[in-house]
Amino acid sequence: MVSTEVLKSKVQYQSEIKYLKQIKKNCQKMILEMHKTANVGHIGASLSCLDILLWLFFCTMKETDKCILSKGHAASALYSTLAETGRIPKEMLDTFYKEGTMLAAHPPCNGTIAEIPFGTGSLGHGLSLASGFAFSQKYTGKKYNDVDDRSLET
Repeated sequence: MVSTEVLKSKVQYQSEIKYLKQIKKNCQKMILEMHKTANVGHIGASLSCLDILLWLFFCTMKETDKCILSKGHAASALYSTLAETGRIPKEMLDTFYKEGTMLAAHPPCNGTIAEIPFGTGSLGHGLSLASGFAFSQKYTGKKYNDVDDRSLET
């Protein structure tokens, strides 16, 4: 016999999956609209990592955690996820790949979006950045997920 707690857990899990599927559809639509409007981009790269980003942002990460997207050419997936979580305004997506935008084809390097700690692009680039970030926390004793990324000086 299955316990009430297990059934409750299963119902909750199914509800969360249904919620994530709806968010995924919203993000897919945003990605396609961004690329259609801009008439450029790596749609396949963005769609292929969307499930991972959604799982991270909605199920795993704390609000103070940072995500480093090594596959920078999938930036539209990151932008749509940030918009869906309310970390950037959805209206900002309309500026994707336009002159003077903060939402370039690859994540920006200039710190204009606090939720994007590093600009990336070269595949594998993010692994060394994240490793260095983690090592610096261990070495200095600082916990950077509790502070603004622009104040990482020692």
